[in-house]
Amino acid sequence: MSRSADRDEENEQIAAEVPTPPKSVKEIPEDCTMNRNTLEITTHSEYALCRRTPMPPAVKEKSKNAAALPAKTPSPRKLKFQADLAPSEDSMVRILKTELQMTSNTDFLSDALALLRWAVSERKRGHHIVSESSTGERKILLFPHLERVAPEMTLPRVDVQWTNKELECLAELASGQPADPTDALIRAMRQ
Repeated sequence: MSRSADRDEENEQIAAEVPTPPKSVKEIPEDCTMNRNTLEITTHSEYALCRRTPMPPAVKEKSKNAAALPAKTPSPRKLKFQADLAPSEDSMVRILKTELQMTSNTDFLSDALALLRWAVSERKRGHHIVSESSTGERKILLFPHLERVAPEMTLPRVDVQWTNKELECLAELASGQPADPTDALIRAMRQ
């Protein structure tokens, strides 16, 4: 027997046990200690305790079907995200949201995540992320965190046939005192 049928049966038993309220004050026994005025008000209640409208068959069927279905698992909660940004980063976010005509931080973060997810998948495949200007100039994005997911490429190997004299010169340079930096090197390091 289903739970709703058990419930209906139980409700009918309870309703049968409830005594029928008196129709008027005169039906109350004389030895009753209750206030007759209050009781008269309650006996004319529009919601009688002893009467119960039976559940319509369509509702009973719906209850049975609902009881037969497995309980729905609750959907996962949406994650709240809070970030402490430096003032310069906060203004950058605001400027980007304005340029992109976004009003919601959620939309902004969703788009940023989609872009980063795409960049990670491209680097995992070994592809470079390139910006090309209208003149054909290309710039490759070098982002340290993205480079961590890039596959390790084998560098091209070149065999150099060194002569004995070249090896002696290399050994002399490597074991000697370091040379003083030139003026050109000093200028380049300062820039």
